Amino acid sequence: MDPHELSRSCDIEDRHQRVNAVVRLYTDKIRSAVLSEDANASVWFVIITEKVYSRCRPESMVPSEQRITREAALSGGIVKRLLSSPSLYAELNEDAIPYRYQPHFHNQLKALLLDRTTPTQIIRESTLAPDDFLNQWGRRIRQVGSESEVAWNLSTAAFYKAGARPWKLAFVRPGVCYLGLSIQT
Repeated sequence: MDPHELSRSCDIEDRHQRVNAVVRLYTDKIRSAVLSEDANASVWFVIITEKVYSRCRPESMVPSEQRITREAALSGGIVKRLLSSPSLYAELNEDAIPYRYQPHFHNQLKALLLDRTTPTQIIRESTLAPDDFLNQWGRRIRQVGSESEVAWNLSTAAFYKAGARPWKLAFVRPGVCYLGLSIQT
């Protein structure tokens, strides 16, 4: 993925357009690989930068000095009308596409890849290399578990998303639902 294109997409002022542009960068690469590869991946690991994480969530804002304004911004009223009844003009319908989805990277990526039944695991860069992301005092920007905990969580998620079950109850009677409770004092 082109880091400059990703960074520019993260700077788009309109949050719907911003998230959709970033998501499309990822989904286009994944779809291209799915169509061109002989063997399909069981799980796609989607590694996102801290900038993607901070700018592509529902309430995210772009600092005013970094904002990129796109010409095709539509008003809320026009978008609502276009989503309920498409226009005869293809350009207007194209401009309304980013507004079909909520401006949340995680949810939009998963929604756009549902048609391909492509299991994904989204991971922040700072999860994989927490010591590479330090604040001004030399401390990690966020706390993550130990390396073994991160490895366990990722491997278990990948195992499950690839279609296997990481564990199951022994001696389960057919037709019985089991519920586990934990009480902390």
